[in-house]
Amino acid sequence: MVLTAAVVALSVALSVRKTEQNSIKNTYAACPRNWIAFGNKCFYFSEYSSNWTSSQAFCMAQEAQLALIDSLEELNFLRRYKGIFDHWIGLHRESSEHPWKWTDNTEYNNMIPIQGVEIFVLLGDSGLISSRDDINRHWICSKSSSYTLQCKELKQFCCHWRCGVIMITVLTAAVVALSAALSVILGKKLQEKLPKIVSPESPAKLYCCYGVITVLTAAVVVLSVALSVRNTEQISIKNIYATCPRNWIGFGNKCFYFSEYASNWTFSQAFCMAQGAQLARIDNQEELTFLGRYTWSSSHWIGLHRDSSEHTWRWTDGTKYMYLVLIRGEENCGFLSDRGLSSSRDYINRKWICSKSSSYTLLCQ
Repeated sequence: MVLTAAVVALSVALSVRKTEQNSIKNTYAACPRNWIAFGNKCFYFSEYSSNWTSSQAFCMAQEAQLALIDSLEELNFLRRYKGIFDHWIGLHRESSEHPWKWTDNTEYNNMIPIQGVEIFVLLGDSGLISSRDDINRHWICSKSSSYTLQCKELKQFCCHWRCGVIMITVLTAAVVALSAALSVILGKKLQEKLPKIVSPESPAKLYCCYGVITVLTAAVVVLSVALSVRNTEQISIKNIYATCPRNWIGFGNKCFYFSEYASNWTFSQAFCMAQGAQLARIDNQEELTFLGRYTWSSSHWIGLHRDSSEHTWRWTDGTKYMYLVLIRGEENCGFLSDRGLSSSRDYINRKWICSKSSSYTLLCQ
């Protein structure tokens, strides 16, 4: 009876596992530190310059390639973030008579024309330009999101862990029930009332019960060990970064949205809140550098504000600004420009930046 109940419970657990796997949300890129998530890819922008061949070797050492560009959205993102420098990308050809190919050997679809007659390609202000290999330039690496490789493992972990808990609970209950039954059966009172259940003539039944308890106890121990191993795997799975909605950019453990239009500070904050976010909060120098590089051509509202020049600067969540850098001006709303952080009146129209924490931690709830 107890074993039948265990089988039923395990069947239910497996069906729950299947349902949970189907309910986990689809998200986007999860990238290593200092890489930027866009769409389902991770991009790395070099701080140094080298020739095309050395740049490709560097990318391959990071398990990546010189950047492959699959859409105009990616192209526009890369052109905006690259700043004033030209960057090598993964297009090349053997000669002017051969077709352009990416570093993974797929042919270029002529998304936009490539200027020039050389055999290696860079991304410049005017688009894609061919060049000789021996000129030193910055470069861009790209690789598919590691999340797509770990998502299946994460789903399996979540569901296996929950099923394992159910299994251990059922098996522990079975062990307790059988142990209690044996203690009662071996009692004098029950031995007198039910001499046929346990008697000197039927020791095999007693040994059988002991055997079942031993097997179930071993099963509980094995499952507990297995769960502890899976818990270790969870730690390695979580050591990745942002998973962001479409048209948001992942950096560190946050997602950032850069507006295409301009408005005042109050409207900009209202827009961000409607997206489940806030006007951007900047927590460290790395984030400030990233945002400054992406917004260098125009100023953007961020989440800094104060009641008056006599009050403390605060973020939109109410926390005090820790003066990562000084804020220029005497007004009450903060914005980011190529000069750093400055203050302005609320009613001036500017573009804006929203930020929110990565949705990755919500995937297994």
